[in-house]
Amino acid sequence: MNILFIASVTGAQFFRAGMRFVKEGALHDVSDWAEDKLERIVNDPNLKVRPPTDAELEAAAAADGAVEVDPALHDELMKAIPQLPPGAFKGDGQPKLPNVRSAVLEADPKQITAETVKAAMDALVEGGFKVPAAPT
Repeated sequence: MNILFIASVTGAQFFRAGMRFVKEGALHDVSDWAEDKLERIVNDPNLKVRPPTDAELEAAAAADGAVEVDPALHDELMKAIPQLPPGAFKGDGQPKLPNVRSAVLEADPKQITAETVKAAMDALVEGGFKVPAAPT
């Protein structure tokens, strides 16, 4: 999945390549977009295009409910997360993305998002995994 945050910079809404973009912006899965369509949108001065923040991805995952994750990536995450040191986890128990991306060598780091890590972490916790305690 290749997700981008896209917002109109010219007004409440802007139309390009048969799509409507709003000023508030929204996440778009551009994985299936034709290359010329993506190029027109990315290079359009009337649109702000950037990678999504972790918070935006988490909010979208929460709003969407179930997360669709590539099974091979999910397996790699399930192997890597339990090997992370205690300092690689945030206060909410989720692993820090840079640490996970460094630990999973077989995947494209762009595929390792807050959404995919949370799905793997949820499965690990459901199976009894406990976040390692930081040394005192």
